[in-house]
Amino acid sequence: RNPGVRLALANDPHTPPQLLRLLARQDGREDLGVGLVRNPSTPTDILFSLARNEYLRRALAYNLGAPPILLAALVSDWDPAIRRAVARNPRTPTALLSKLTRDPDFWVRHSAALNPSTPPAALRQLASGDEFCLSRALARNPSTPPAVLAALAERDDPVIGEQLARRRAAAPPASPASFGT
Repeated sequence: RNPGVRLALANDPHTPPQLLRLLARQDGREDLGVGLVRNPSTPTDILFSLARNEYLRRALAYNLGAPPILLAALVSDWDPAIRRAVARNPRTPTALLSKLTRDPDFWVRHSAALNPSTPPAALRQLASGDEFCLSRALARNPSTPPAVLAALAERDDPVIGEQLARRRAAAPPASPASFGT
């Protein structure tokens, strides 16, 4: 009966799945739903039922433990904010990230461009366009292929130049073996 106890149980990964099912049926409190959505022990069918709520769908899209099948459903959500959240999730499967790089919403593509899990081919495709903000995002992505970075360096954009300089400064020093000694 205590709302605080129910919330603690919803958030606790040690709560048995049967109790999580019971909590999911009890009431429509969004804070309880967020706890269930973030809990890695919540059964997938419960997550699907909670995903009917727009607020909870967004929390679920950010969830690093969200099952791939649920992320696949969220990739086609009508709300671009939810698709952006899926694009930001580093555990989103690469096939879904590739699809999100072709999303009609710029900010969804931008989020996918920043995601280190986005496949190199999809990053190359994004770089072939002329949207300078996507180029800037690609310059920040640690997984952007070297050939794409070289092409970005040719663009007359001081922000990209600054991003690439930061990358070079953060790179580990070359080992003597790399100099052929």
